[in-house]
Amino acid sequence: MLQKLMASQGLSIEAIPKPKGWPDKLPLPGESQFFTFELFLSKQSNFDFAVNYFANSTGHRDFAETTRDILKELISRKLKERLNWVGSEKKFGLKQRNTGKLVIAAVKMRHDRVSPAEVGTVISVWLRNNLKKQLESEDEGENADQPTN
Repeated sequence: MLQKLMASQGLSIEAIPKPKGWPDKLPLPGESQFFTFELFLSKQSNFDFAVNYFANSTGHRDFAETTRDILKELISRKLKERLNWVGSEKKFGLKQRNTGKLVIAAVKMRHDRVSPAEVGTVISVWLRNNLKKQLESEDEGENADQPTN
């Protein structure tokens, strides 16, 4: 609804004033920005703002598409390689973190009948899927201008 109202006034979601501490760049490029965002979300008013921001930044009928779009807007490919849903020795888990709770809350705001477990499954799959291919294509893009012998 907010999106429609803003569009009728010629505004976008990006035009909304952000609270102090909102990330300078999205998607979050790396671990330090991720943990800074985690701290930002620990304040309830910041968390609520972020939920509204991401819930209104996408408009899909399907909760899985909404979840993936929020994740794409929030998490860079580089950061994606350091995350998974549950956590492990080598990766940070989103499930128990503010960022994971944010994604679930934003999706539920748009799709109230979806369960947190269903959203968690989509997050888990998104974090795993195509990661190696995405990283390889980024490497190829960075090296495209370099001459080959």
